Amino acid sequence: MIALLVADTVIDVPAWVAVIGFVLGTVGTIAASVAVARQQAIKASLATIIQANEELRKANQDLKNELQTEREERVKLESRLELVTGSLANQIVTAVANALHERKEVR
Repeated sequence: MIALLVADTVIDVPAWVAVIGFVLGTVGTIAASVAVARQQAIKASLATIIQANEELRKANQDLKNELQTEREERVKLESRLELVTGSLANQIVTAVANALHERKEVR
């Protein structure tokens, strides 16, 4: 028997009950420590995931901006190409018409 002093009263407790209480208390303390450690690890992982997510969002926005710039540049180049081909077509038509007109005059 083990004598415990509780509120100015002595209580006799069998030794095996005291050992079980000690073991349960120790296991509970260890379990609480493990839970706290896991919680801290989860918080650290969450912070890493949030940071990576922000970086991916920024990279995605940069790619969208780059794509928009490329589209605008393509539209400008297509407009220039239309002007060049239109002008070239006019020059070809004019040259052919002049050549035909000169040919008719030679005959």
